[in-house]
Amino acid sequence: VSHKNVRNKSKQVNFSCVYGAGPPKISKSSGMTLEEATLLHTIYWKRNKSVKQVTDAVKTKTINNQMWLYNPISNFWYSLRFEKDKFSTLNQGSGVYCFDSYVKKVREKGIKISMQYHDEILFYLNKNEVENISQKLDKSIEETNEELKLNIQLGISKDFGKNYSETH
Repeated sequence: VSHKNVRNKSKQVNFSCVYGAGPPKISKSSGMTLEEATLLHTIYWKRNKSVKQVTDAVKTKTINNQMWLYNPISNFWYSLRFEKDKFSTLNQGSGVYCFDSYVKKVREKGIKISMQYHDEILFYLNKNEVENISQKLDKSIEETNEELKLNIQLGISKDFGKNYSETH
């Protein structure tokens, strides 16, 4: 059974709702009926009320007509163009900061990264290095968790192979 159609609709509703779209806009942009868009919009907000709670609680300020959003994980202030972007800015900024903190720990252990793509890193190693590298990666995420002190522990998955397709 293919879930591609359901997944695509769900992703579209998710992004649309986070960015403030209502049922008419979701219907128009997705090709769904207004009835279906209204139902999915309602279900989304029942299940994801914390998105609004986080958005309402996040610290912002305005300086010379420029809005800024404070990220309590990174302690950075991000430029904010629109109120509707609060959650996305906080969420994406936090994700990048956490991943970059992990990558820093990996590099400090002497692992030379050949590629970084979103939330993945790739590097070359010999077969006899797999166990040692695996331990360094585990130690890096452990140290990242100790440093960031998030309420949920970050985790990693590791795949080793001869080429990118075997590791993705």
